[in-house]
Amino acid sequence: MQSSLNPVLLTALLLGACATPPELEMPEPTQAQKDSVDPRRLLRPGVSLELARERAASLSAVRYELALDLTAADSAPGSVRIAFDRTPDAGDLVVDFRGPALARVTANG
Repeated sequence: MQSSLNPVLLTALLLGACATPPELEMPEPTQAQKDSVDPRRLLRPGVSLELARERAASLSAVRYELALDLTAADSAPGSVRIAFDRTPDAGDLVVDFRGPALARVTANG
């Protein structure tokens, strides 16, 4: 992903996107609960607790590779690579981004 987002904010967003604080860890949802997730509820502003739980249940070994130009005071253009292991029956994946611009997104490549 290309971004011209503040490097501290970008790093915080990326590192926090898949992390589940210990106080929010919940038991694995039942199959009925997984089947009842409405994708529109997962796309509300912010990372909802429901989305965090969905990610925690289906993603593991999350890794980030950041290549950012930190020479400017208010931007950090560069690229971010996100890699992870995912359960086979996980369904659609929601990856969120907030910032002034996103030049390109590549999946599976």
